[in-house]
Amino acid sequence: MLVGHSLAGVGIAKALRSEPTFIQHSILVAALVLKPGERGIDRIPENRRSSYFELADASTDGSFTLSPEVIKRVFFNDLNDA
Repeated sequence: MLVGHSLAGVGIAKALRSEPTFIQHSILVAALVLKPGERGIDRIPENRRSSYFELADASTDGSFTLSPEVIKRVFFNDLNDA
């Protein structure tokens, strides 16, 4: 069973395509599911895309990992500010 939220939908969809008989159940919660030919970056607002491309260009394999601080600031609501 695979369970995923948000961007994990992209990875789960890929896993389902590559190993359809191995995965019996999947649960996607508010997950990003791409249309054929669409890239994950296409769903990021245009004013934020350049920073993602810069991070990918700086790596040896075109991937990147966001720091925990950036993840918290960009993707989570700070409950202390509520």
